[in-house]
Amino acid sequence: MRLGLASVSTLCVLLAPRVVGALAPAAARPRVITDVIHRSITLHPLCVQIVDTPEFQRLRGISQLGTVQWVFPCARHDRFQHALGVSHLASEWARQFQREQPELKITDQEVLCVTVAGLVHDLGHGPFSHFWEGSFLPAVAAADPSTKAFMPPKHEEISCRLLDRLLEGIDLSPWLEVPLHTELIKALVRGEPDAYAPEKSFLFDIVANPRSGLDVDKIDYYQRDSYYSGVTKVSFDAVRLMRLARVAEADGQLQICFPHKCVNEVLRVFSTRFDLHQELYQHRVGAAVGYMVRDALQHASAKLRVVGEDGVLLRLHECGSLALDGRCQGYLQLTDAVLALAEAEARRAAVTEAREGGAMGGAEGAVGDAGAAGDAEEMRRAGALLQRLQRRDLYRFVGTVQLSPAADGQPAPDVC
Repeated sequence: MRLGLASVSTLCVLLAPRVVGALAPAAARPRVITDVIHRSITLHPLCVQIVDTPEFQRLRGISQLGTVQWVFPCARHDRFQHALGVSHLASEWARQFQREQPELKITDQEVLCVTVAGLVHDLGHGPFSHFWEGSFLPAVAAADPSTKAFMPPKHEEISCRLLDRLLEGIDLSPWLEVPLHTELIKALVRGEPDAYAPEKSFLFDIVANPRSGLDVDKIDYYQRDSYYSGVTKVSFDAVRLMRLARVAEADGQLQICFPHKCVNEVLRVFSTRFDLHQELYQHRVGAAVGYMVRDALQHASAKLRVVGEDGVLLRLHECGSLALDGRCQGYLQLTDAVLALAEAEARRAAVTEAREGGAMGGAEGAVGDAGAAGDAEEMRRAGALLQRLQRRDLYRFVGTVQLSPAADGQPAPDVC
């Protein structure tokens, strides 16, 4: 029987109410997302609720590769995509071990905790990802020792605090028969296997593996960074590598291990890592841009403010430490957009200076005027650096020098 266009439309209208009525409420359904790396990602209903929060949506404004996008224009992917990919791989791997090695006694809640840990592990990243805690904040502390009290620890700690905040607004009862083990999720994010049962130490190898460095976080960003930057092709088969993995005892602990036939596959993972560091992560022009962005924001921070709790205006470096105390409103506003904010503030300062003709007023209020003059000079420097970025008049690369170890015994980073 042939159906005309009108008949098809009528059929669709008649069937629609039945289909819609058969579906569960939107909040209780999984969500399928199309991804360029993993094709289809199915989010657990709880993960759907986490994704649809301001704390997680903020990751759309945090670039995965920081200032490298000034060198590789297509490398503009964000932490939002990466978090979804890590959560997907973490869930797949945990369920594989649960299914194929029942002697491990992995519970459904532990699988969910690993899945959520993969989703939220990067919630605490600041603008331009590692640039924030690795370059900008140390520079602020070095220039003004009084700001060291505001320097937050690693982004994983802020991730845990933001997780607490977003879970306060989510009703977990539709999906969980027992309370969510949030402390396990935080331990997985921090990489603290001692905080959980010793016989389940292998769970900590899934998201962030401190023992071998081969985990779903790196598997995802090696593939994702290679795809978007185009600098190198991934030479390893991630699906095969994960599929052949088994949990076995090594060095007195249960760990994720790989059979001997995967040796070359594992070597290709680290070969890809080496290539990415050589050609992408440590690109000299990307480093030069990073230092210019750092200096511009450092100059502009004299005037830049974000609104925190109760309308309090906060300086950029203050937001992280306040977030650890549960006051996260200011930190939620920190995205890559702070650079555009700095540029707008520099232009506003230039217009104000032009209107006033550079005059600073009379003798009255000289102390305040001196402070205003200092802020104006800082904004001029920030504006000049941002204009140089637009003209691609970048810092010149001279060389790399390894500094002596820092006072706390940790090796100092390379400096260009």
